[in-house]
Parts: sequence; structure tokens; C-alpha cells
Amino acid sequence: MPTIAVTIVDQTVAVTQVGEIGPAGPTGSVSAATTIELGHPTDTTLARSSAGNMTIEGNLVYRAGGTDVPITDGGTGSSTAADARTALAVVGTAALAASGGSALVGFLQAGTGAVARTGQAKYRDTVSVTDFGAVGDGATNNDVAFAAARAYCATLSAAGNAIRLTFPAGRYSYSASENWAITRLHLDFQGEVWMICTGTGTNHGFVLDGGASGSGVYGMQITGDPQIYAASGGFHGVYMRALFDCTMQINCRSSGTGNVGFYGEWLVDNDLTLTMSGNEGGLNGGVPATGMWLTTRGVGEDSSYNRIVARISGNTSSKMTRGIYLDAALGNEIKGTVQNCTLGLETTINAWENKLLNMDFEANTTDIKDLSRRLDINGCDCEKTVEFWSGALGGRIRGGRVNSIDVKSGAVGIQLDTSWNLSSGTVTNAGTRTRVDALWDLTNQVYTNPVKTATVLSPTVTTFAYTNNTGAPVQVSVYGGTVTGIIFSHAGGYYTGATQGLFTVPVGSTLTVESTVVPQMVVFA
Repeated sequence: MPTIAVTIVDQTVAVTQVGEIGPAGPTGSVSAATTIELGHPTDTTLARSSAGNMTIEGNLVYRAGGTDVPITDGGTGSSTAADARTALAVVGTAALAASGGSALVGFLQAGTGAVARTGQAKYRDTVSVTDFGAVGDGATNNDVAFAAARAYCATLSAAGNAIRLTFPAGRYSYSASENWAITRLHLDFQGEVWMICTGTGTNHGFVLDGGASGSGVYGMQITGDPQIYAASGGFHGVYMRALFDCTMQINCRSSGTGNVGFYGEWLVDNDLTLTMSGNEGGLNGGVPATGMWLTTRGVGEDSSYNRIVARISGNTSSKMTRGIYLDAALGNEIKGTVQNCTLGLETTINAWENKLLNMDFEANTTDIKDLSRRLDINGCDCEKTVEFWSGALGGRIRGGRVNSIDVKSGAVGIQLDTSWNLSSGTVTNAGTRTRVDALWDLTNQVYTNPVKTATVLSPTVTTFAYTNNTGAPVQVSVYGGTVTGIIFSHAGGYYTGATQGLFTVPVGSTLTVESTVVPQMVVFA
């Protein structure tokens, strides 16, 4: 009878007929010529737990007509080929469905030079709050899920990584405001996302706090315009502190009643698009007293050089007390709209060099109340009144349209160059050194100037000199008497050639009148 040798090397089974064994021993050897593929490249032996015939069919190993070979022994756990295929498929599905299943799936990006990775590595390129159990059904409390997501992002940031955390469309409820301020974190709100804080007391609707001390948080992004809802019994709608070089787009729908929609301390060089508007579907829950408030975290930590697009509006049925409040704010550039407020925008003496660019003020009781240093109102449309109060220094209105202007006593160096009088407007000037470049009366279609203060001079000598030390250009009227020459001088002098008239005298310049009979002179400032 023939002797058969079976050799398994890697994935190949070699079957060889060694020879014919007779009374005198082997008569020779002949190579049989067949190979069978097994399943795994490391299968070099096939263990059998009991006697019986073994069948190998394709890549399947099973026991025909007897007890099956367990999968742990290199078999399929089945006694027929059909059952073997089913058993192996179940095992594969279970492995893929397990938490580490994505590590068993490969991924290769299109393009030359792409490197093969596992599916798990690819999926971890981004992180979602749903990875940590967040549910956007408007009912589930997501405090635990948000805390876990935030902790993971903080760990990645501490290792020097930029992180993108996504919020799929939904309504996410929570009772404790998680602090999402993390350097280089990108919060990506996909679709319509509501962030609903049910916590009261000191809970803000949404928190971005870089800390009460230290160097703060840098390079954050918020995209997708999430809608923030604070409880009416809570605090501010969105609380921001110590943020630098961030880009954020946020829509605040409510705050704690009587508090602030967007409250910011020590915000520097950020690009912010902030909406809190009754025109965007109405304010819900608590209505703020102030839409946006910028101030300082501490000495030398003013909110500075931000570029802000603000859309602030109270409800048409209930005006917001104040749209925008600039306290310790320096060099900020603000665009947008302010509507349905008792006072559209207010500044304090702690604010410096802020710019209002092409803003639209509508349906407010008073549009602007300025007490700051060098507020620049440029190209704005103010349908009510702009007021410069005592303490305002060097503010100006350039271009745009204003219905009424009120420069109050104690305001210094206000500059006016705009159109006014949309409807029954007025211009009053009780300030010091107010400069009127041009005021175009929209109703009457003429240039006008407000009433100026007249000061009568009383020359007693035939050569009389007046020097303008008021700090703003003035006009000097010379009439009557017998005048022989009028000299205008500023770093040198020249004869005007006139003997009477109205002369504009810039700051620091001198007007000298020579006469044989002294004239009358009046200064208009």
C-alpha cells in the first residue's frame, strides 16, 4: 500500500506519495502533486481533538460526519461546508462590531503618496460629542458627556494638538455650563444646533473662560452659529474671558433676565460675529438688559482691537435696555445693527479709540451716548439722536446720516462732518472746542452750522492781535472803525488785503488788526 506524507508550510498543504510498501520494503517514491490553501499565513499545524475524517475544502476545515473541529483548534466549529461558512461569517461580524472593530478595517486615501491606515485611525481625525454619549434630543441631560468630551480635548491640546469637536444637528440640554475655552479647539456645530442650559443662579448659557489669571486661551474657532439658550433664572447668555486671536460665530437666544447676552472681559484681537436679535425668530426665555458688554479683566487687560459684527435687537414688544456697552474697551472695530433698544450704544470714560463702521441704528429711543475718548462714528445711519456727554473727548461723526446731534456741556473737541435732520432733527452744541466741518441738512437741502458762542472783543489800541488758543478753529468778525490792514500769521505772516470781514483762525494762529480808529471784533466758537 502507498505511504502518504502531508506537509503544511505557511498557507500550503503538500501531499506526497512516498512509495509502495511491500514484503521487501519500499519500492520507490512518487510526488503526488496537489496543494490546498488554508486560512491564515501562520497556520503550520492542524490540531485534532478526536479521531475522525478531516475534510479541507477551499479555505474551510471541518469534520465530515463527525464532531466539528473548534475554531480555537484551527477549524470552523462546523461539520459541513455550508455551516462552516456561516460560522466564520458570524465570528467576523462580531469582531467588526466590537469596540476595536474599526482597527481591523483598512483605509487608503486617494492620491499618490497616500499611506495605509486603519479605519480607527481615520475616524479619530475628528471628535464628536456623540462619541462620549451626548444626545441632542432636547431632553437628555448631557452634563457627563460634555465633561468627558471637554476633558479629552483638553488632553489633546496640552500635547500641542489642534482639535475639532463636532456637534451634530440637535438640541443639547445640560444643567451645568461646561467651560469650552481650550487653546486651538475648533467647536464645529453642524446644521441647526441648540445649546440649552437649564441651570439657574450663576450658570451662564455658554462659557468660554480663559481664566481669572494667567495668559488665557488662544486660537479657538466656533463655526456653525450655535443657538445658545440660558435659563431665565440663570446669569449671562455667553460668558467670555481672556480669549485671544479667536474666530467665533455665536447666536444667543436668551440670557438670565436682566443680565447680558454677550459678556466679555479681556478679549483681544478676535473676529467675533455675535447675534442677539429679536429679528432672528425672537428672543426666548430671559431677555437681557444689555446685548453686548466689553470690559477689562484687570488693570491693563482691556478688551482691545477686536473686529466685531454685532446684530443686537430687543423684541419689538419689549425693548432691550441697552444694546452695546463699551467700558474698558480699546481700539475695537464694530459693525452691524442695533435695534429696539432704549439706548443703542453707550461708552464710558474708560473706553478709547473705538470705531463704529457703517452701523445701522433703528427703532431705539436714543442711538448713541458717548463719554469716551475719540469715538469714531463712521458712515453710520442713526435715525434718532447721537449724544456727546461730559467726559467725551475728541469724538467725531464722519459721513452717514444722523437725525439729531447733542453736544453737551463738558464734551471737548467733538468733530462733526455728516448729514442730519432726517425728520424734525436738531443740532445743539454746548461743548468746548467743537469743530463743525460740514453739516448737510437733509430736509432743507442746505449746509448748516449750529449756533455758536459769540465773544465780543474790545480793542483799545490801533494794533490789536488775537491768537486762537481755544483748541479748535474759530471765526473772527472785523467791522467798523478805520482799518488800514489785517494780518494773518501762523509761523510767519501776510496781509490779507482786507479791511473787514469774517476770518477763520486755526488753532495757534494770530489775526492782527491795524487801524487809525479801532474797529469792533467778535469771536465765534
